[in-house]
Amino acid sequence: MQSNPETVLRIGVIGAGAHSRIHHLPALARYRDDFPETIRLVALCDRDSARAESQAAKFGFEQAFTDIEPFLSEAQADAIVAITPVPITAAIARRLIEYGRPFLMEKPPAEKLEDGLALLELQQRTGVPVMVSMNRRYDPAFRAIQELIDGRAIHRAEASFLRVKRTDPDFLFSTAIHLLDTLHAACGSIREQHFQGNDPSDPRKGRLDIQFENGAVGEVTINPYSGHHEESYRFEGSDFTASFQAGGQRFAESGSWMFEEKGSKHPSRSFHPEAPPPVYVADGAWNETIAFIAMARREQGPYPGLEEAVASLKSALDLSKMADPDFVS
Repeated sequence: MQSNPETVLRIGVIGAGAHSRIHHLPALARYRDDFPETIRLVALCDRDSARAESQAAKFGFEQAFTDIEPFLSEAQADAIVAITPVPITAAIARRLIEYGRPFLMEKPPAEKLEDGLALLELQQRTGVPVMVSMNRRYDPAFRAIQELIDGRAIHRAEASFLRVKRTDPDFLFSTAIHLLDTLHAACGSIREQHFQGNDPSDPRKGRLDIQFENGAVGEVTINPYSGHHEESYRFEGSDFTASFQAGGQRFAESGSWMFEEKGSKHPSRSFHPEAPPPVYVADGAWNETIAFIAMARREQGPYPGLEEAVASLKSALDLSKMADPDFVS
């Protein structure tokens, strides 16, 4: 990749918590090292001063901040990655839209649908490029499957979304949004969804039946307290069956995929990683980072943008309310 000093992107990051340290910071540092003089990591901001300083030093950021306003005014980043806790994500995103530079924000884009819609309206009015970190869309196995499906209609989707021991009450909203967004990306918009709980002690555990706008149907098993990690997807079309395992190194068979096609010279194709890649590669953060920087350079649009992310937010909130009528976002 050729570089021009006048077009070197100044990248800033808000948030140095565990998620950022495992996924986004190593991906950005690798991009800087793999493509010298194309980006600069100019500033890292975190409310914990010790963490901001230590992680800035570890990943090679030029400055560390503990407050967003000095971060914005002094670092003068051309593009920003904001990996923030759910309760403040929408407020940070609004401030960054006002700042006017392209940015990648954490999912979900808001806690309430009306706040997500307000963000979308502001983004559309200002034209600021905003990308939402729905990283399953960049999972290497999912991308391989999508390329093989090549736009053909999916008639049926199945998925298992299992975690070891997730006790957080907003699990269906803040984490299972990955599941719903992946199905959105594969099958299109959801028309109806119905959740049937199967464990009175945990209303989040059960089966989700989905009807998509294009006529496809989906069936999903959800269990946040299963004792193991699994995130698997299976798609059927008129002449193909495709499946893949998502989710990073913690998940069984992560990164593997299989594609079977009727009437093809290669009726069955599959891939199983010989050794697990780094977490930030396995879970899609590396591919996402490449797309984010291309968006920041105005070489492509944001994918997914706020419109797609707010649609997934609505589905996740609907699921949460079906599972637990007392759920309040």
